[in-house]
Amino acid sequence: MSEPGGRLEKIVRKLFNKDGNGTDESGKTSIPKTETGVPSLHVSRRALLQGTAAMAARPEQATSAIVSSALGLPTPGNMPPLPTDMVGRAAAELMPFVKLQLLLNVNDNTSVNVRKLDAEERAESQMLADFLSKDRGPLPDAHTVQSIGDAFGYIRSQNSIFPSSLKLASMQNPEILATVYKLAGAAPNTQPGGEALQRLGRLLQDISGLSDSATIGEVNGVLHKKQIAYAERVLAQIDSFGDVIERKDVLQNIRLGLDDESQETSALIGRMLEKERELEPAYRTAMREKTRAEHRERVQGLNKSLESRQEIYCDISRISGTRSSGKERSFRFRPVGYTPRSPLGLNRMNIEQYRQSLYVKAGKANEFVPAEPAVIENMDDPENGIVIETSDPLLIAELEKALIQGSRVTIPDRLQIPQKNQTI
Repeated sequence: MSEPGGRLEKIVRKLFNKDGNGTDESGKTSIPKTETGVPSLHVSRRALLQGTAAMAARPEQATSAIVSSALGLPTPGNMPPLPTDMVGRAAAELMPFVKLQLLLNVNDNTSVNVRKLDAEERAESQMLADFLSKDRGPLPDAHTVQSIGDAFGYIRSQNSIFPSSLKLASMQNPEILATVYKLAGAAPNTQPGGEALQRLGRLLQDISGLSDSATIGEVNGVLHKKQIAYAERVLAQIDSFGDVIERKDVLQNIRLGLDDESQETSALIGRMLEKERELEPAYRTAMREKTRAEHRERVQGLNKSLESRQEIYCDISRISGTRSSGKERSFRFRPVGYTPRSPLGLNRMNIEQYRQSLYVKAGKANEFVPAEPAVIENMDDPENGIVIETSDPLLIAELEKALIQGSRVTIPDRLQIPQKNQTI
């Protein structure tokens, strides 16, 4: 009995990703609830051994006994022995999965399934199935290539919850599913996760190309070979992507999905790393140009229209005294009725925006000299605004005019960057 007990122990450990230390003082398994109402699972070494003992004592109820004991669930006294025919044997192999489905769906307000593929993962897995069903040819676009590579990882993760001897037909057979959910104690006509289980069985059959009599272990073996072949194909055709950034990203994504430690895989990973190193100089150059292009695009977006931007209304006052910068005049800009975006309320960007708007209105945009004023930002109180020291004649004239008329100045709220300063 040691061999099946060890196998089942490994299955239960893998299901919960536990190290066997999650017990309370009495040695019993504790299953506290999380904030979402879903139990937090802790499986102890003692519980696993108790389950193994239960299996040895009642071999006809092997799977249900060990899972019930490991999960700390009561085993109904009137539960009939598992049948020894094909339906019963298949149901026994699916029992750990179904037990967890029931346990994770005890709260009617949640819909949690063990490692259930989400919508995006299912879509990418279907991409993989469609790709493998076609004749060999050129690779699709870079995004699709990476999505197909990711699908191998999704499927491998999903398959890890099933025993390797489980047949694809058992996952898709309604009679088997009904039997296992009934034996597991599900409410009549309820199979939480049953539809996803059937869909996964069909997907594994499509991707592997095996018959429904194939086992999960056989499927995993075929998937491993197909993943290696796919990575080899990507490496062979990587130069078909015109963008060196895409080439580097695709290679890295596919390589990181190869987690098998076989000699064949290690050699392949080495060749992929060698190709990535070869692409590195061109990749760095392309990334620098991409950054420049993104900056130019942001600048163009900022420069679309002055009129469409928000405005800051400011009171202006003169400041007398020594100007350490050597500029001619000093003024304070104090925002009025404005909710600051930054802790300062006003900043250097706002002053540059205002100055440039003056030059644009005067028809002297080509004479604009950026960063002429010396800007003193008050850190103590944003409502005090900021002080500038300037020798800019156009700016001085406009501010003096506002002081004489007792009017406020209107400052655009974003920086308009002159055309001659757009290049990097």
